[in-house]
Amino acid sequence: MSGSADRRSSVRQSSTNLTTICFSVCMRQARFRTAWCGALNTQRSGIPIMSKIEIDNGIAPFPKPAVLVGAIVDGKPNFMNLAWLTRISFKPHLWLFSVAKDRYTAKGIREQGKFSINIPDRDLVVELDYCGITSGAKEDKSKLFTTFYGELGDVPMIKECPVCIELTVFDVLEMVERLLIVGEVKHIYTEERFLTDGKLDQEKIGQLAYTQPPSAYWLLGERVAEAFSVGKKLCPED
Repeated sequence: MSGSADRRSSVRQSSTNLTTICFSVCMRQARFRTAWCGALNTQRSGIPIMSKIEIDNGIAPFPKPAVLVGAIVDGKPNFMNLAWLTRISFKPHLWLFSVAKDRYTAKGIREQGKFSINIPDRDLVVELDYCGITSGAKEDKSKLFTTFYGELGDVPMIKECPVCIELTVFDVLEMVERLLIVGEVKHIYTEERFLTDGKLDQEKIGQLAYTQPPSAYWLLGERVAEAFSVGKKLCPED
């Protein structure tokens, strides 16, 4: 029995020694990796670089178009502030936006099957923001603007906005707490003063963008380069 106990004690001791050795090796490797990665993040090809840090994953760190969505709700025109908007298809020409299910304007869009998107400029920033903090169920926001109607007949648009778009509802997708509304572009309206060579000129429009963070409205900045063109500098020559 004494011999068996001695063997078990020896095995436990060997196991403990092996664990200690493995831990020691792992720690040395970890210190090496830390030092190596630190050197890599500090300098690459002789150029100092900064390490990345993790930040809040609940943000959307890119600018979004700040627009006013219009629809007939309970028999009267209403407009709401919206920024979660993007284009998703050329043919058919589809745009998609996200909106809370309980938004007053969303009710009218679903009932009427059509709506407008109006692109405001900096002169309308106060009205734009007001339409995002006030519900049309309580206030008649159409009084803020000169409302007009286009080819679809009963889709309210804002005359003061440089660009106005009429859309019909293509699809509505139910999410957990929001609706994804897909609209098909039917008509786009603007004025001659916002065109250059027959095309919309962003500098003349003065379109606003929304960011969060910080929660703010911005104008488009400096024109940097021509899209689908400047990258050709890196293409191999024929």
